[in-house]
Amino acid sequence: MSTVGYARVSSTGQSLDIQWEKLKEAKCDRIYQEKHSGRTADRPEFQACMNYL
Repeated sequence: MSTVGYARVSSTGQSLDIQWEKLKEAKCDRIYQEKHSGRTADRPEFQACMNYL
């Protein structure tokens, strides 16, 4: 069984670093991440994560 994580930020002033570190600490085998505006529902990495699951 693998552990999957998803990290997302919605503005340029935010960073994925803290989320990434927490997911690594949780020993996630796969981590999907993306930086997208909250104004759009287009989240290809989230969709890839759901497809993987």
